[in-house]
Amino acid sequence: MDYFVVYTLTQKLVAQDPTQTVCASLPTKNFYWCSSTNYVFSSLPSVSPAQARQLTDLSCLFSGEFDTVLIESNEPPKVIDAAAGIILPPKHLTELDRLAATVMEIDRACSAMPRGSLKFTPLN
Repeated sequence: MDYFVVYTLTQKLVAQDPTQTVCASLPTKNFYWCSSTNYVFSSLPSVSPAQARQLTDLSCLFSGEFDTVLIESNEPPKVIDAAAGIILPPKHLTELDRLAATVMEIDRACSAMPRGSLKFTPLN
């Protein structure tokens, strides 16, 4: 089973005061994934830097099973409403979290910019 990853670029256009200096806004990337079994794209989950370090240290291949637990959480369950019996189990790190960490690592390491889009000044 394979994973497919795509991203979109979105740029927010903010109404600016003409008397103020122009503020540049950079586009943001939104990553989506799907597996080769259903081709339904979903947003990649966000992973904290500490979790990303744990996941990128793993040296095994991806299995294609996105819900496989790779690292079990030691945190206690979170009680939302004890009277109603609503308890959230701890969030384990899965292969989908590892995919998100790997995609973010690749995105940080391999960026491209059009020639001439940056200008260096004496003050950097």
